[in-house]
Amino acid sequence: MAEIKAAFARIASPRKTLSPVGYSQSPGQHVLVGDIRDPAAVGPMAEGIVRWIRGLPS
Repeated sequence: MAEIKAAFARIASPRKTLSPVGYSQSPGQHVLVGDIRDPAAVGPMAEGIVRWIRGLPS
């Protein structure tokens, strides 16, 4: 987690977020969702992305 936080800090963007993913069955993997790796995580991940997009200013 320390590496993720360090990389996140290097990204210069005012509209970034770091959201922990506790619902994936592929912890520690680069790919946390998908029909092959973890189909049950696709819905929650997509919902989180849509919420983030809707929260952006127009």
